[in-house]
Amino acid sequence: MLPQHQLGMVAGMLSLLLMLPAAITSCDRIQNFLGKLWRMLHLLSVPAFLLCAVHAVLIGSHYLGGFEWKLHNQLLTAVLAVVTVLVMFVRSRLFWSLLSLEKFYISPVKQK
Repeated sequence: MLPQHQLGMVAGMLSLLLMLPAAITSCDRIQNFLGKLWRMLHLLSVPAFLLCAVHAVLIGSHYLGGFEWKLHNQLLTAVLAVVTVLVMFVRSRLFWSLLSLEKFYISPVKQK
């Protein structure tokens, strides 16, 4: 196994571990029990999402092609990177203010 594939496997396993608390605490009863801690647990999905993208690039899954680093696979990797950046941008206040929909933005951290 190549070192890049080992790093990809580690990124995938870490991503899965970060998503586990969100999956376990998704039901209403646990959400009410945890209160504000529930939101903090579910914010672990952000680094998990980034690690998923790293995993997909490093492993070279069939979504991105085989193990060859050809132009086609490079373009698909670039598309994955752009989509990842766009998803992170949608989570920002700037995105919502550009659309004049800032009143619908909910900050992940408490505003003072």
